[in-house]
Amino acid sequence: YDLIVEASAARNTLDSTATVTEFGPISVRYSKVQSQVNLKYDSWQKELQTYFAAVLSERINESYEKVSSAKTRLESISLEGASVATNEIVLGVTFLQEVTQQLPLWLKKSKELFESEKLLKRQRHVFRGDWTEASIVMGQLQQVEQVLSKRTRTMEEQVPLLQSRIAAEDKTNAQRLSELINDWEQNKPLIGNITPDQAIERLTKFEFNMKKAKIDQENLTKAKDALGLDAGVVSSDLSDCLDEIRDLTEVWEAVSKPYTALLDLKDSLWATAVMRKIRKALDDLLIDLRSLPNRIRQYDAYNTLYDEIKSLLAGHATLSDLKTDSLKERHWKSILQKLNVHVSFSELTIGMLWDNGLLDKKKDVAEVLSVAQGEMAIEIFLNQVRDKWMKEELDLVLYQNRVRLIRGWDDLFNALDDHTGGLVLMRSSPYYRAVREFQEDGNLWEDRLTKLRAAFDAWIDVQRRWVYLEGIFFGSADIKAQLPAEWSRFKSVDGEFVSLMRRISSRPYAMEALNIENLQRTLERLQNLMVVIQKALGAYLEKQRNDFSRFYFLGDDDLLEIIGNASEPGKVLPHLGKMFASIATLNSVPCEDEGVLAKFDAMLSKDGEKVTLHSPIVVTDKMNVKEWLKQLEDDMKITLAKLLHSAVSEVQSAQTSTTSPEGKADFVNWANKFPAQVMILASQVDWSMSMDAALRGENSDKDLQTVLSAINGKLEVMAETVLLDLPSESRKKFEQLITELVHKRDVTKSMIDEGVCDVNDFRWLYHMRFDYNPEAEILTEKLRISLSNASFYYGFEYLGIGERLVQTPLTDRCYLTLTQALNFRMGGNPFGPAGTGKTESVKALGAQLGRFVVVMNCDETFDFGAMGRIFCGLCQVGAWGCFDEFNRLEERILSAVSQQILTIQQGSLERQKYIELLGKTIGLHENVGIFVTMNPGYAGRSNLPDNLKTLFRS
Repeated sequence: YDLIVEASAARNTLDSTATVTEFGPISVRYSKVQSQVNLKYDSWQKELQTYFAAVLSERINESYEKVSSAKTRLESISLEGASVATNEIVLGVTFLQEVTQQLPLWLKKSKELFESEKLLKRQRHVFRGDWTEASIVMGQLQQVEQVLSKRTRTMEEQVPLLQSRIAAEDKTNAQRLSELINDWEQNKPLIGNITPDQAIERLTKFEFNMKKAKIDQENLTKAKDALGLDAGVVSSDLSDCLDEIRDLTEVWEAVSKPYTALLDLKDSLWATAVMRKIRKALDDLLIDLRSLPNRIRQYDAYNTLYDEIKSLLAGHATLSDLKTDSLKERHWKSILQKLNVHVSFSELTIGMLWDNGLLDKKKDVAEVLSVAQGEMAIEIFLNQVRDKWMKEELDLVLYQNRVRLIRGWDDLFNALDDHTGGLVLMRSSPYYRAVREFQEDGNLWEDRLTKLRAAFDAWIDVQRRWVYLEGIFFGSADIKAQLPAEWSRFKSVDGEFVSLMRRISSRPYAMEALNIENLQRTLERLQNLMVVIQKALGAYLEKQRNDFSRFYFLGDDDLLEIIGNASEPGKVLPHLGKMFASIATLNSVPCEDEGVLAKFDAMLSKDGEKVTLHSPIVVTDKMNVKEWLKQLEDDMKITLAKLLHSAVSEVQSAQTSTTSPEGKADFVNWANKFPAQVMILASQVDWSMSMDAALRGENSDKDLQTVLSAINGKLEVMAETVLLDLPSESRKKFEQLITELVHKRDVTKSMIDEGVCDVNDFRWLYHMRFDYNPEAEILTEKLRISLSNASFYYGFEYLGIGERLVQTPLTDRCYLTLTQALNFRMGGNPFGPAGTGKTESVKALGAQLGRFVVVMNCDETFDFGAMGRIFCGLCQVGAWGCFDEFNRLEERILSAVSQQILTIQQGSLERQKYIELLGKTIGLHENVGIFVTMNPGYAGRSNLPDNLKTLFRS
């Protein structure tokens, strides 16, 4: 109102203001600005009027409604007659008093409304069509004054009667109020044994009744005041009760949300419940409760809910344990029976488990759970067995483009053994015996896997034998021709086995094997047939080895390859290295003669040395392999013997003039002319002859000096020669000659220094002497090697260039011991720490005597199965066997090998021509030698058996 008046005054000020102002010669005209400002003022004034009119209309309507309502109510009040209820009289008297008090205010307000409306009219405001004028409100007020005056007179006329009735109503109301408060004290929801909804419903009802009682009390007080009665002291019990109701309502509303959430959890179906989510929900509820104010947390309603959730959390592990696949329908029936829950599993809720004592009956539930888990373990194992073997596909691999064979047997057998053992062990379980389905499945699969294992045991052996024999018969036409009966048998076996494998290849599943009719008997029959074939083949191979003893140094596969390639000598050559000490292969020369398969004219060592045979070996289509190999063996010895004869004859002339250039050249040419083995032997023979002659002469000291000078001369020649650009094989030869000459020089010097002048002096006999007799009738017996009183014919085994051991005093003592052992037909036993040259000394002694030395390492690769064959080869060839680190063998293997060695040594000691070894009679060559090296200082090593110690020199 005031704002509109001020705006109008400001507008009038602008209208009366001049539009031109002069500043000296300058005039400022602002009529246009004034016009724009006036328009803005008019706009603001219009908006202000519209807003004020809206507010005024609302106030007029409110006042009109209030006055009209009061008028209607006043007209309805009845204070006369006994039929009027006391309550209505109380309300009527109270209302009359209220209107009497409000009427002056209403009159004042109606005048303000009238003036405001009048202001708008002066401002020429356009009123809405539904506008209620303030004069109407003032008219209604006049009517209210009239009705009020009338009702007030009536009340004054009825005061005694009204006072009596009001006093009676006051007593009645006091009685009702007392009963209501007593009801509240007895039934207010303090204890948490009811639901929040029930508590809030009860609180709402009490609040409604108490508020109503309070209004009635206030109305009675007003009525007594209006009638001049003593109002008395108004009790505060109602207000206290209402305050308590508000507090409890706040408490119950605060716990209502978590309580409802807990109910929702309880209503969750067990089948779909996720324990992790249930645990999180309970944790969240506990957090929500803890976050409530202290004034709420002191009430029992809070504590009851809090304790329940805490209890559910404490027992959550028990609930989670039930969420396992191990619990089947039979187990759930037992659990629900213990909990006294009578619903189907699909209708089971979490609340049913919680509310029916799951946590109290934890022990009973745990027993059922333990049984279920035990049965589950059996069920899982049976399922694993079933899934494994119903789907197990055999791992097949194509063999020789003929047939697919089974591989991966180890994995197959491991799985069979594991599952069969598990099924047997499972029978002792009480859980297994409690479920009939387990027993049926267990017995079924145990029977199946047992049959499958038996079939596969036979199958792997049949397949292994078939592969072995197939390679023999299908790989060589010669074998078929030489073993026609066995070939015929194998053809039958082959056809049946290939047919079986093709059938399994079409459906390569393990269990399909059990569907093959008479599988076990078929496999056993094939197995027996191939055992017969292999025995016949073994007998055949043994005959071949008896005919050519060096075949004993070959395994069956190598020997079969040799026999099977009799018509192709070139394929035999790679196996020579296993039968001869250093023949790597033979040099083949072209030959187009009819019936000639190959012609060999020289031996080749692995070092590249070539030794021409004294007569070429011509292999014809009429010859067996063993025939030309025997010829090679003989030619090897004869060739070396003839070369030695030539070398010894020529060395005398070559050594006389090593001081002259021509003499040096002659000596080098002589050394180059002969193989390393022959050259070294000839130099050893020459030295031995020179030393013998010097010691037998009258002037031994001078003669020994002459020998020493000759050796030094040769050393100077060799030292100069090795500085030249030489082929590798020549350099190795000369280096070996230097090594040998250095040793001879040292021995010669020691003879001179010690004053040895007698050929029978032990200091001379202590050293190895090479005695060559060119007059001997047998070519291979012209060279004898002597050491002390022991003497041996040279073996003439081709040794190639190889490596030469530097001889030391220790080596000399070892040679003496070992040769004495051989002289007494005993074995040798060098022992000592690792790296001291035990094995190398044996090999070097063998080289000095021209023997074939077979070294066997007694470590984890030791092939005990091949030992009998190798012993037979050693005995018949006359080779040496050296068992390196013999005491590393396990006790049982050492004992078995020792027994075979004992048989050989006893036969040798008794100079037997034949011995019984491994159940068969074999020839015993006089040159055979057995040596065992040992390192007794290491922990865990075995000792040489006592009966064997007596046959060995250490």
